[in-house]
Amino acid sequence: MVNLLELEKELLPANVGDPAARTGMEQSFDGAIQRIKCIAGVTMRKFGSTCEIGEIAGTVCEFYQNCAQTTLEAEPVRVPYAKAVSVALVINELVSNSIKHNQRLGRPLAVSIRVTQDDAAGQIVILYHDNGRGFPAQHPGAEAHSGAGSRILSSVVVYEFRGTMKQRNDGGAVVELRIPKKALLPLEKRRVASEELSTKAGGASG
Repeated sequence: MVNLLELEKELLPANVGDPAARTGMEQSFDGAIQRIKCIAGVTMRKFGSTCEIGEIAGTVCEFYQNCAQTTLEAEPVRVPYAKAVSVALVINELVSNSIKHNQRLGRPLAVSIRVTQDDAAGQIVILYHDNGRGFPAQHPGAEAHSGAGSRILSSVVVYEFRGTMKQRNDGGAVVELRIPKKALLPLEKRRVASEELSTKAGGASG
């Protein structure tokens, strides 16, 4: 699939009159190629039935080691292997967006990823920070919903995981993702957790 996409990219019409349009098309191909490589890299790793989010993030960051300096801190949060690709796509979009929007930064791009648990809220927190230009000053996060990468982020975090995504500027772009722990449980365990929660709620109301 990667070879086919690279071939299609090379065969883009040479007579595309608008250089910006051609650049946009090439970036779209590059983004798709990188996502496939990310998915392949994760699925080929022998994580077992579960894996730590830190391991997944580390695998993704390996693809960008020549483009950004990455710092990773992660508590031992384990997720089922079936969710590994979705988590990998989230990390991939965060890092690739930083690289894309800071290509002419004038200094080395540095990104940090921190994974923690908020036990009181029953959430996993992924805090992402880069030292780039940040979001547009007039509307922080204005670019966040315009591209394919941003739509992937929203699709996975908000719709698949039922989580939240907040963005702000603080010496660069900061993205805070909050994902309910139960959203990362295997389906059968999720059902048990929901049943237990319903039972407790019923007992409390009685």
